[in-house]
Amino acid sequence: MARHRLHRNKRWLIQSLVAAALTVSGLVVTSAPAQALDPNAPVMTGRAFALSTNGLLKLGPVADTGFISGQTDFTVQKCVLPVHVGLLVTVQGICSNVSMAVPPTSPVAGVSAGASVANVTIALPGLPVIALRSVSAAAGTGCGGSNGNTEIGFLKIGTKTVISNLIKPAPNTVINLLGIKLILNEQINSPHGLIVNGVDLSIGGTLNVLVGSATANIANCDSLG
Repeated sequence: MARHRLHRNKRWLIQSLVAAALTVSGLVVTSAPAQALDPNAPVMTGRAFALSTNGLLKLGPVADTGFISGQTDFTVQKCVLPVHVGLLVTVQGICSNVSMAVPPTSPVAGVSAGASVANVTIALPGLPVIALRSVSAAAGTGCGGSNGNTEIGFLKIGTKTVISNLIKPAPNTVINLLGIKLILNEQINSPHGLIVNGVDLSIGGTLNVLVGSATANIANCDSLG
């Protein structure tokens, strides 16, 4: 009973610190202006966010563009202040963006999304300290198909350095270490495009962390004849 109460109090403290951090960071979600859709043109949709955690620690999505749909040239970029949750979490260099382009700006209609984080440190009680640097994820989709990529400059879990130099991991690279599962350059096909998560980190049912997430979809390509 005492152990359960301690775990509950720990969870409450962490969530309270997260709420305070988000309040002072002034995070605001932006969306594209409303517009009537043309049934004879492709519909592009994109979303990007820099960080999201669930489980023992609930944070974000941070620097979330929200889902943005359109049929014309449009770009949104969101960079937010560093996030500090006591000594538990530090996140710096936080940006995300979504861009849409149609002819004549682009040869064909397409949407791209990207997210980047310069530094992430997660130090939760009872878990190895997780440190990441220079993480970026990108996804792009046109009527001809999709592509995605991820870059990671540094990854350390506890005392083990997993990545020491900038790499571009192959899609869906899986690493298991110290009870932690990592999926690098996670790529998930959607009905109309692609989702790319730079780092998908999970510790059983205790914690899940996404660092750098980009979604790019395009529909109504049949309208092009």
